[in-house]
Amino acid sequence: MSWQLAGASVRGAQHERLGTPAQDALERRLLPNGAILALADGHGSAPATRSDIGAQLAVTVASALLSEIAASDPTPVDPTCLARELVDRWRSAVTSHAATHPLFPFPSSLFPLPSSLFPVYGTTVLAALATESHLLTLQLGDGDLLLVSPLGHVRRAWPRDGRLLGGETTSLCLPDAWREVRFARRALEPDAPALIFLCTDGYSNSFRTERGFLRVGRDILSMVRTHGIQQVERDLAVWLEEASRLGSGDDVTAGVLYRAEAGGK
Repeated sequence: MSWQLAGASVRGAQHERLGTPAQDALERRLLPNGAILALADGHGSAPATRSDIGAQLAVTVASALLSEIAASDPTPVDPTCLARELVDRWRSAVTSHAATHPLFPFPSSLFPLPSSLFPVYGTTVLAALATESHLLTLQLGDGDLLLVSPLGHVRRAWPRDGRLLGGETTSLCLPDAWREVRFARRALEPDAPALIFLCTDGYSNSFRTERGFLRVGRDILSMVRTHGIQQVERDLAVWLEEASRLGSGDDVTAGVLYRAEAGGK
């Protein structure tokens, strides 16, 4: 078995028009025994003036944490410990960044307290680790994670959170953020997903219907099997730019994990 990766992140059409920075971040890693994809979507609101940095810190932290888990696979993972570790590491990274890049040119005695610091870097995070024996997925906040079977059947990793409507989302910056982390670990049985598709909400929000969005998983699996992961990698940014321009206008980031054995390539 070999896992293959593709991914792209594009600045949203609306951000282009307003001259504002992209808020999404993407990190991917090929490992000796698998692969990792991590995505994040900074809030971009008025209080979250460094959410683009917060998003980059989130994918870096998530990727590092999942790399450690992969190295110890198949040791069991405690969901609560994982959630706490993810949030604690992100907060530590935010604190370190703010210490070397002060928010204000004031003496350190006036440095903002963590309770007011973290929302400045507010972001979501979504990640997947695929090894030779397991698939591990985690999510905090909005975004989408689709599992596509070898036969092309598409389902979400977990039900949609009804609280995440409009611009509302859970976040790494919340006081009890670890309680909001969704986590799943699945053994790679013969009918395990052939493809995992992750994206920030700027992509799914560009579709008129849920059905249309879910069809993307099946279509990408077909494209990978027909043309190879390299062609999907080359085309992905074009698809995302079109989705933003014709749809949400938001930043759009997406990644693909493909289990080559399942597709016969």
